[in-house]
Amino acid sequence: LAARASAKLKVRQPLAEAVVICAEPRDVERIGDLTGIIADELNVKSVTFAKDASQYVSYEVKPNFKTLGPKLGKDVKAFGAALSAMNPATVAAAANAGKPVDVPLAGRMVTVDAADLDVRVTAKAGFIAAQGAKSVVVVDSTVTPALAQEGVAREIISRIQGLRKERNLAYEARISLAIAAPEDVLAACRAHEELIRTETLCTAVAFGSAAPDAAVFDCDGAEVRIGMQVVS
Repeated sequence: LAARASAKLKVRQPLAEAVVICAEPRDVERIGDLTGIIADELNVKSVTFAKDASQYVSYEVKPNFKTLGPKLGKDVKAFGAALSAMNPATVAAAANAGKPVDVPLAGRMVTVDAADLDVRVTAKAGFIAAQGAKSVVVVDSTVTPALAQEGVAREIISRIQGLRKERNLAYEARISLAIAAPEDVLAACRAHEELIRTETLCTAVAFGSAAPDAAVFDCDGAEVRIGMQVVS
């Protein structure tokens, strides 16, 4: 969700895949059976696991001057230079696993804790990413035309559910709908008509026109009119 927020991708917009890279293999075992729940919560088509994040992200590792300053004093600048010469992915992997890191400094080896390092992750083109203490989650940010259509349909569903709530309809109440909108929005609704009907308990839907008193919404800049009637 943090990755989505960083790219301003609404949760209602479906995405293809989320890839989880865990520092500890046992964490994969712990959450492996919950991928269906994770996929639903993130609104992605699949959740997979990977051991190497390098194909999705690049790392930058810098000294945590707040903790290393008192420890290294005037050598902290040289430490930063030595750290930058190391493989950032290798250092990040150790730090994310909570392991100490050895850094060669002026003919000696300085061992620092994970808390002494500032690990930053940057997603490569086509991906968005967020990291926690022991994991990185990478999300495929490519919105294909098919995914974009589903996103529009889910936005419409949200609006209809809002109308149901405004009118205090019973949970099991069946409705009929009339939806007027630009053709690209209607195409998305037609492509996902079954989803709209199932999610909103709609028994019939008409596309192309709506009554003058229909509710009016903005859907990513497009005016959408939704008429709703309770089916007796």
